[in-house]
Amino acid sequence: MTGVVITLFVSQLLLALSLPSHLRTLNPVLARNPARFRRLALALRGVGYPLLAGSTAPAVVHWGAALGLTYWFGLFALTGLSAALGLEFLNRRHAR
Repeated sequence: MTGVVITLFVSQLLLALSLPSHLRTLNPVLARNPARFRRLALALRGVGYPLLAGSTAPAVVHWGAALGLTYWFGLFALTGLSAALGLEFLNRRHAR
């Protein structure tokens, strides 16, 4: 279960950081450079989407097909909320 949570959290964080508004929170200079940002966004999405899709495998192996996907969707919402709250915390912290 820990592997599912970690892969979901990391994949959602990578996908969120591929957006300019979230990347601006951590690195404002890089978010303003369109060429470098485009390459970084493609790299982040290139790692994030397969990791997100691959996170279903440990859940299905551990709990079975039906229950594994049900738990995966629940953990997807939980890790998405924690990633969003973490990025919002960093955004408000850097705004001070």
